[in-house]
Amino acid sequence: MSQRGLDIHGHRSKTVTAEALESFDLILTMESGHKEALKVEFPSLSDRIYMLSEMEGSSDPIDDPYGQPIQAYEEAANKMDRILENGFTKIVLLAAGKGSA
Repeated sequence: MSQRGLDIHGHRSKTVTAEALESFDLILTMESGHKEALKVEFPSLSDRIYMLSEMEGSSDPIDDPYGQPIQAYEEAANKMDRILENGFTKIVLLAAGKGSA
């Protein structure tokens, strides 16, 4: 992430809770299993939960690079960049409650 100009030293993983998720207008996951698990665990929030790739009209997962070589991290970051760029308008609309995937 430092190669991309991002400082994530303060980032830590956290347990998913209803209280945390309720504060978000849009919840984006990397994989369909994550999406479905969140929808089952938090059904009242299911209309806010999507896979990131759905923002560009796809359903391709983004593989978690944890523990893999740096190339896997770069590939995941590149895929996320592309999706965020292509799906930015949809993300903004969904976060504002003005659309559906």
